[in-house]
Formats: sequence, C-alpha cells, structure tokens
Amino acid sequence: MVGEEVTKESISYVYRSSRVSLEDAIKVMRWIDETKKELKAKVKAKKDVKPVGKQTVKQLIGQDQGVTSVDVAKTDLREFQKIAGRFGVDFAVVKNKGQEPPIYTIFFKARDQDAISKVVQLYTEKKMLEPKKPSIIQHLKELKSKAAEIPHKVAHREKVRTR
Repeated sequence: MVGEEVTKESISYVYRSSRVSLEDAIKVMRWIDETKKELKAKVKAKKDVKPVGKQTVKQLIGQDQGVTSVDVAKTDLREFQKIAGRFGVDFAVVKNKGQEPPIYTIFFKARDQDAISKVVQLYTEKKMLEPKKPSIIQHLKELKSKAAEIPHKVAHREKVRTR
C-alpha cells in the first residue's frame, strides 16, 4: 500500500514538472537563437582583428604589405623582442634548423622599415655597451686549479704493535 502511494506521488511530481507551456518553449528557442547570433558576431569580430606585435609568418604575409628579414642569435632574441614591442613593430620569428648554434630569422613588414632600423640601432647599441659578464664556470675552474696547487698537510699515523 505504501509503495503504491509513493509511486503515484512520484509519477504526479514528474508529470507536473515536465509540463512546459508553449510560451516557455518559444522563449527558450528565442534565447537559443539570440545566443547563437551573439557567438557568431564575436567570432567574426575576432577574425577581423589584425594581430599586432609577435605573430606567425603566415599572419604577417597575409597582410599583403611586404616582408623584410634580419638574423639574430638565440641569446639575443628576448631583448630584440622587447625593443621591437616598444616600437609597435609587427614581426614573426622563425628558427633556422640546420645551423648550430641556432640562428633565428625575424621577419618584419616592409612598411615598418624606419621603425625596424631604429630597433636594430637601439639593439646594437645596447649589446655594444653591455659589459661582458664573467663566466662563473671559468671562475670555478680557476679556483679549483689554485686549490689543487696548495700543499696539504699530510698526517702520517703509524700503528705500533705492542706485545
């Protein structure tokens, strides 16, 4: 008896909760359509935005403004990117795989030629004026060789047998 009552109550609850009026269904469908339109608009707006600063070579060439290039060593790449970012230059970095140590080619828009020359000028000035940092490994090797030359005390201990 109790099981039947529980079953009837649960069936009536499910029936009441599953009823949806036609107006509610139309509201949901309209909301879904509006959401789809908003998402499509956002995607389209994102595609229309031109990338600025560091980008891929494909994006750079796709802007149809011509491209020039400069070669840079890997150790100097980060500094070069900082200076180029300050001037708002669009550029792309490509690694030349066949060389050891690796050399990177940086491509620029041809219309940014004046800014590129200024970036290269500032970059070379910074590298020329930068003091050479002493190698820590070299310094350790020198200290090791000096330590090896210092005579060490030798303690001789002889075991004496007593009978």
